[in-house]
Amino acid sequence: YPANEKYGEELIFSPPTRCHGLFQIVTPAKYFKSNPEFWALQNGKRTHRDKKGLTADYCLTNKKLAEVTAKECREFLKKNPTARYISIQEGDFTKGYCNCAPCEKLVKECGNKESARWVFFANRVAKILKDE
Repeated sequence: YPANEKYGEELIFSPPTRCHGLFQIVTPAKYFKSNPEFWALQNGKRTHRDKKGLTADYCLTNKKLAEVTAKECREFLKKNPTARYISIQEGDFTKGYCNCAPCEKLVKECGNKESARWVFFANRVAKILKDE
């Protein structure tokens, strides 16, 4: 999203995307083989695709996932110093939440709201990056 100097546009969101961007920041192509624990545990297996082939979710209570996400965000933001935001939101049409014990416990503690995972995760990544 390059700025258009003629019209004074500001680069507000850093690439790779304006929203729903975690799947493009921590990609299966780069991380799934080495870190399958970053993705949803479903039926006892880690997967980045649900049974219909749609995007499965991440294991959003995984601390290392938050650290890697912060590292990747840092790199995108360094390349785009005028950006004010970077999206680490859930992707469109994401199916298949993580069934690991920590994820399910978090949801239960937050009134069975699935969004608790994303709020928790976003805050964890923000805390890592806050001083930068």
